[in-house]
Amino acid sequence: MTTKKAIEIASRIYGLYLLIQLPIALSGLFSVFAINNDQWVKNPMLYQIWAVLHPILYLIIALILILKAESIANLVAGKKQGKEITEEGNKPSHSQLSFWIILLGIYFLISSASKLIGDLVRHPLHWGDAYSWSILLSHGCILISSFVLILKSEWIESIIIKRLER
Repeated sequence: MTTKKAIEIASRIYGLYLLIQLPIALSGLFSVFAINNDQWVKNPMLYQIWAVLHPILYLIIALILILKAESIANLVAGKKQGKEITEEGNKPSHSQLSFWIILLGIYFLISSASKLIGDLVRHPLHWGDAYSWSILLSHGCILISSFVLILKSEWIESIIIKRLER
């Protein structure tokens, strides 16, 4: 694998990371409009503008990293092919892209499950509140995404590799 391809893969993995974080960013948007924040926020208009821009920035950066990974790799590694990182023979498991995709899924599973436990404890305090349901929904989306990353890592790897070979 060349340096350029490794940078492309890293760019796409980080783009996936931001896409999976998008539901949490969207849940913050619901809290801004569902709760009266005038007591805690000194500039409510600026706070609302940032709350709307926050998930949009996550989405834009994620799409740039995923769709323009080759251009980013060309910029970072240069136009030449790059230096070989490893030979295509016997590769250890940590050099496989699917290993890193599984690791990313495990990270999201652990972090989201631990946050979900804390949110479930506070959920009865805000029963029926739009904010509390949006938090639970966003954690549910992240849990589902983490299971997809863990269980379908070879499929995701094949999609990324096909995109790299174009």
